[in-house]
Amino acid sequence: MFAGMLVAGALGIDTDRSLVYQFFALLLVIVVASRLALRFYQPQVRVSRELPEYVTSGQPFSYRIRITNTGDRPETDLEIQDNPQIRVPGLVEFQTRREPGEASRNLWDRYIGYHRYMWLRREKTGLDVAPADVPDVPVRSSIAVELNTTPLRRGLVTFESVSVRYPDPFRIRQGIQIHDHPQQLMILPARYTIPSSFRFPARPGRDSGVRQGNRTSGESAEFTTLRDYQEGDSIRRIHWLSTARRGSPVVKEFADQQRQRFLVILHTAGPVTELREAAISVAASLLAYESDSPLHRDLICITDQMTHIDGTDRQGLAAQLRFLGALPANAGHCLQESEIGAVTAQAVSEADGLIYIRSHASEAETTRKPVRFAIPHRTFTITLEFSDGQSPNESSNGDELLIPFDRVQERLAKL
Repeated sequence: MFAGMLVAGALGIDTDRSLVYQFFALLLVIVVASRLALRFYQPQVRVSRELPEYVTSGQPFSYRIRITNTGDRPETDLEIQDNPQIRVPGLVEFQTRREPGEASRNLWDRYIGYHRYMWLRREKTGLDVAPADVPDVPVRSSIAVELNTTPLRRGLVTFESVSVRYPDPFRIRQGIQIHDHPQQLMILPARYTIPSSFRFPARPGRDSGVRQGNRTSGESAEFTTLRDYQEGDSIRRIHWLSTARRGSPVVKEFADQQRQRFLVILHTAGPVTELREAAISVAASLLAYESDSPLHRDLICITDQMTHIDGTDRQGLAAQLRFLGALPANAGHCLQESEIGAVTAQAVSEADGLIYIRSHASEAETTRKPVRFAIPHRTFTITLEFSDGQSPNESSNGDELLIPFDRVQERLAKL
């Protein structure tokens, strides 16, 4: 349209020799009318976003945006675009991190760094939501539009607004109507599958196997009290008489006389973002492993202080995962490995076994012996590739496992 108007204007300069100027005038009127229509005939709609409580990094999810027509005419041919808060990388992060596959790009792209910048921006923003078409919205009614996306990182994502695009009567241009709608979504760390044969290290005489413990917790234990049903409770524990009286499910609570408690200790030190994120995902995977079993796993996170989160039930597991999801991307100051034994001594003395997760960025650091605890334990060390391009799968020490940060899923699947 604009190109045709310019061509007609150029060819119709001499109005005595050509009638093309009339076509130019017609196109000009249409363009001006289109612009005025976008300004004075905006859609009268209200938008609301319906988000899940939390989602998991790397796992696709869907949510809905509801469009409500508050005007006196049907709204047609609308398009919506959700707008998460854009977060840009800092200079140091841009200089130190590398886009996956960047080595295969040409010399100019590697020098300019545009693709690396866009990759970092998408990752730090957390979500990349594509626009979606809106079905026709009748007068005084609403339509829910489903959007699909995949979280690119863990942590908190902030949505700022929703853009509604609408066409002019001539279908030449689109106008944009911005609806401020701030909202936040928690993205939990990525979690990977661990084989059912995996066993937590345990004190002698204490079986840490989940298969053997998969009976309903409390079946051979002492009955203590009644409580309201919670999601995940076995139907075999329902107290049917009390349920009939109250009209809502009631379950029996037992004191598990053989209750086991294990620790997952996460040391978040280190400047390398990839190692830190891999260590957090390993911790989340261990905490969520066979979550229906009676094994209780507490999380101890070592930053500049020790944080202990109990995991005796599903609410505890949810709190642990939310805590891991909210950990800052930058490690900051952390306690040294030599201090971990002292700050965790009380919790360790009450546990049956533990797994200690740490990260090291160099081969020299990896050769340093991990912390030794007074109870059965195993150390998972997250590493970068070594200088020869290969990372060993396992160290010579039988209770330490070396996991390259880009092979976490593969290594956990072989536990």
